[in-house]
Amino acid sequence: MNTFSLTNNSENEMTNSNRVSATDIAAKWSKVTHPEAVAIKSVDGLSAQVQKSYGYDKATADTEVKQFMGDRTF
Repeated sequence: MNTFSLTNNSENEMTNSNRVSATDIAAKWSKVTHPEAVAIKSVDGLSAQVQKSYGYDKATADTEVKQFMGDRTF
């Protein structure tokens, strides 16, 4: 049972380290407020918020978000 718990915790830590948080988003894009960042649940949602907050066109926002995300998920 302890082995399962250790494995489960390690998997959770790995999963959590691959997730983007609202704090990560707000640190990268200061014009995105923390409440806005908390509400973002997808790459498309993040791109749309970056477009709105910075006045970027879709292609520019998509490129920035893709670079920021790397292999991370929501």
